[in-house]
Amino acid sequence: MCRELTAKQESFIHEYVVDFNGTDAAIRAGYSTSGASVTGCRLLTEPRIAAGIKAIQQDHRNKNIMQYDEACSILSSVARGNVADYLDIDGRIDNDKVRNKSPEAIQSIEIKHTVGDDMQPVEVIKFRMHDRIRAIERLAKLLGWDQPTKTQVEATVTNQPDLSKLTAEELVVMEEMMTKAGGS
Repeated sequence: MCRELTAKQESFIHEYVVDFNGTDAAIRAGYSTSGASVTGCRLLTEPRIAAGIKAIQQDHRNKNIMQYDEACSILSSVARGNVADYLDIDGRIDNDKVRNKSPEAIQSIEIKHTVGDDMQPVEVIKFRMHDRIRAIERLAKLLGWDQPTKTQVEATVTNQPDLSKLTAEELVVMEEMMTKAGGS
């Protein structure tokens, strides 16, 4: 923070970003409870205080907002997700695999306890993965894979008829022939 701020003002800045309540922040920073509402309001209008709050908010944003690489990594994990990767040899969910192998690919796990035909307790597990195709589509959009590409085409046309030597009737006949052949 700026050297011009008092210890209480710096404390107010840090307390304010906790809950964005000026009155409570003023009290926690050590200001009088009787005038905390007015003090909090006054402090929030001071440019140095506002700048300090803004700096802390920006720092929090930078730390908490998912970065591009992280988003790509998660979407890639979801796109690669395969139910078989989370099952043991007997086809049961392996909790260690769930924890250690891309848990972000799993949308939900539901465990339901019921009674089987033989009146014995049965545990039914529903395992749902995130939509792989949707993850691929989002990743493609994020990485720009779905952007149209420019293609340069160079062509040289030879044996082009000299249409300037044809009569109007010959041009009409030629146009009719091209239309029948699928030309324009």
